[in-house]
Amino acid sequence: MTDDARLRARTDDLENALRIAHDRVGPDVVSDVETAVGSVRERLALGVDHTVVALAGGPARASRACSTRSRGSRSRTSGSGVRRRPR
Repeated sequence: MTDDARLRARTDDLENALRIAHDRVGPDVVSDVETAVGSVRERLALGVDHTVVALAGGPARASRACSTRSRGSRSRTSGSGVRRRPR
């Protein structure tokens, strides 16, 4: 199963769980889950092959922020400060 298919299945499961628990959870939970599911579906509709990342701040801040975000993701990334060969 591809990452795309796994994410779609997990999103469907979350939406189904919300349908089942809708009357048992607070309106803030319902709103948060609906927003999250909507955001995931919008992102999936754009495609999963490319991601745009924008960094702001000076080089030291950008490097630190990037390495922090990379640790939180599940995808493989190169470490911060890694030099790449020029093309």
